[in-house]
Parts: sequence; structure tokens; C-alpha cells
Amino acid sequence: MTPKNYVGNHSRAKLTTQPKLLFIYGQPLCFIIQKSEKKMTKKLNIILYPILLIAINYSYSQNQIITTPSIESPEQEFISVFQKDKLSNPIFLNGAVKEVKKKVREHVTLNRKIGNQKNYDYSLNSLKQISKYSSDEEFDDMTPELLNIEKEVVIKGDTIINHDNIWYTFKKGKLKTKTEKTAELSSNEAFMDSLSFNYKKNKLIEIHHYKRDIVTEVNESSTSNLIEYNLLYTDYEIKNYTAAKYGKNGLLNSKLDISTIEDLIFVYKTSYQYNDSNKITSFKRVFEEHDINVFNFSEYIKNTEKYNVKAKPIENEEHEGVYYYDEKNRIIKIEIEKFNEGKHTYNIRYYKNTTTVAYLNKGKFEMEFQFTYDNNNNPIKELKYINIDGRKHLDTSIVLDITYY
Repeated sequence: MTPKNYVGNHSRAKLTTQPKLLFIYGQPLCFIIQKSEKKMTKKLNIILYPILLIAINYSYSQNQIITTPSIESPEQEFISVFQKDKLSNPIFLNGAVKEVKKKVREHVTLNRKIGNQKNYDYSLNSLKQISKYSSDEEFDDMTPELLNIEKEVVIKGDTIINHDNIWYTFKKGKLKTKTEKTAELSSNEAFMDSLSFNYKKNKLIEIHHYKRDIVTEVNESSTSNLIEYNLLYTDYEIKNYTAAKYGKNGLLNSKLDISTIEDLIFVYKTSYQYNDSNKITSFKRVFEEHDINVFNFSEYIKNTEKYNVKAKPIENEEHEGVYYYDEKNRIIKIEIEKFNEGKHTYNIRYYKNTTTVAYLNKGKFEMEFQFTYDNNNNPIKELKYINIDGRKHLDTSIVLDITYY
């Protein structure tokens, strides 16, 4: 099956694997292969607890960053409190930043007998681009170029971008299709991804994600002295479908996400409620896991309301979240309940130049973050506390020494 809006095969594709960068609490965590990343984070991205894991889906194109759009997630908007961008890359700081000296420290605790500290130095020019970067890490592949291209460039008009093994088609500044071909000639594992994006009234309403496997084999009939390979393509199969419904006020009312991994189908249905200030007040998410043999993926997305699944789900769960605000409409509390497992609570407090976020699991303190800001509203300190044997211990800290022009 050929996917709708598929942009075609491209023989000029360089057959390599595109990495993604994961951030956890503002710090780069690791580079991992795209194929494995999806399996690792499928469930972690759906729920806000116990760890806020933020996956950034992007690829580089010369001196710009191209972000793959996704349906918005109002339940995760409060993650901005953690200031991940500003703590990890000075180009996102406010004001005319000249230099930043960052210290990242792991403190001695009952579970860590030896602490350590890493130091990072950044110099920025008047255009807020990083001109110099250094650290005392033994292995550090970061460069000023990689840091500078993290700032996304807005695409305008109609254009096609061909970057390495990825092809992008934009219409009126909106990404319509993305095709990626990934293969190693000496490997038996390769694939081609094709994604299409549909919009209505400037809102992303659908994402179709198709995938086909590519099998490499040696060309036995070749008369060349060099080893030649043939690429054999399987039929396209839909791997993920996401759909959104918006209200008259433009707010997201509900979201559907379906994906398949091997012989299983995962279905997430989420609905949202808001207050008069258009702030999210609650959400409900229903999860079902089905055997692929009793669930026709393609038929389901044709009519999600009336499709009749042949058997009960292998697993099903429900989650509910409730959001509380102060008189300034600032989020102060979030309660997320996974049925039969109790509540997970975030308490956010605001003080002069300081914000704290405490996480409680079933009423028990687990961790707390304290953020201190300067007069430019830039984070200059992050302290993370954890619970060890019922007591609060300083676990890690990040300190930014910022010099302005």
C-alpha cells in the first residue's frame, strides 16, 4: 500500500540513521537511534510521572533545525517551569548575553559516596550566537555550530528541503510530508518512513505515519569487481495515526493516538476541559492494548467512532489529571491519578526570584526542584532534592554565571 501524500522513492538518499537528542530536566541525556527511541519512550511520553522525559524530534538541515510537528499536549504545558532550554543552551536566555559559565554538580548523598562537577563555558556574540564553547568533560562532541542550530528557523511559503536522507515538503509554511530513508548496506535492518500532516483552520488535525522495511542483498549477477547490493522494499504499512478535534474557541477538545509495535496495537484517547481563561483544568486518558490479529488498523482510522473491535483489549488503563491555579492564573498544583495506583501530585510555589516544584507519589515526597532567577528572568540556579530514607537530600545542582553586554 502506498501512503497518501507520499513523496516517492529517492535513490540519492544517504543510507544512515538519524539520531534524536533526549533532554531530562534540561540536560542532554543521550543520543539514541530513532527506531529504538520510539519503543523506549512510547509510554513515558504519555504520562507526566514519575519522570518528565522530553523527546525532541528534529533533524538538522544546514544551519537550521526542522522540527517534526505533533498534536499539542495541553497537559504538558507546565513543563516549561523546568526551563530546560535555557539551562541547556545559552542562546535561549533572555537579554544580551555575552558569556555563561555553567557548573553541573552531583552532590554526595547516602547513595553517592563520591560527588563530581562538570564545567561548561560559552561565549556569545552580539547576534546571540555562540562563538566559543569548551568543557572539562573527557568526551564532549558538542560544538558552537551544534548549539547554534538548535534555534528553530521558521519556514515560510512553499518549499521542498532535501537534507541527506530526509525530504520535507512545506505548503504555506506548514510541513505537509516528511520522508526518511534509513539503511546500512551491510545491515539487514533498514526502513523508509513517510509521514503526512493535515491541517484545518491553521491547526494540525491528523498525522499519518507509514513505514516500509528494506532488505539488502548482495547482487550475485553483478559483473563488477566491487560488491553491489540490491534493495528490496516491502509494502507500506501504517505504524502510527494521530488525530485531533478542536472546539470553536480553537482549544483542543480530544486527541487520538494509535500505534503498532510488532504484533500489538496501542490506542490512547484523551479529552480535555478548560476554565474561562482557556487554561486546562482536567484531562482524561484511556489506554487500550490490542492484539493486531483482532484489530484492523486501517479500517479503524476510517471510522474511529463506529469500528467494532473483535475482542476485549489485552490491557486497559485510565488516567485523570486535575489542574489548580492561583489568582494570577499560575499553575500551583497538578494531581494525576492512575486508577488503582493512587495519586501523583506536583505542587508549584512562586516566590520572589524563586520557583519550586515538588513531586509526591501517593502523598509521599519523592523529589523537589528549586529554580532561582536573575533580573532578566533567566534561571541562574537549579537545585534538585530527593528522598532518601525519608529525608530530603540535595542530589544535583546547576549554576549559571551570566555576563551581559
